Amino acid sequence: MSLQLKLNLMITGLLLLLLSTSTFFIVKNASEDVRAEVTSTANLALHLLDAEILQHSSDFGWINNVESNSVIRFKNLGHIIHQKI
Repeated sequence: MSLQLKLNLMITGLLLLLLSTSTFFIVKNASEDVRAEVTSTANLALHLLDAEILQHSSDFGWINNVESNSVIRFKNLGHIIHQKI
């Protein structure tokens, strides 16, 4: 084998290694982002459902339909990604 062929094979091997490593990390980060988004969406949906159930579970829930008495407290939703966007 000539020196040029050996260098070309080594460079090609290093580039393939770099490409496969970067692809692995891209896929891993994408799956973590999707998992975080799904968790955030589920937490937001659960919080809104809990607030709605709490508001309408009392006998006079329909009377307290004023926005100042809202059960949904957005300050408690700081850990949810949808509030950070």
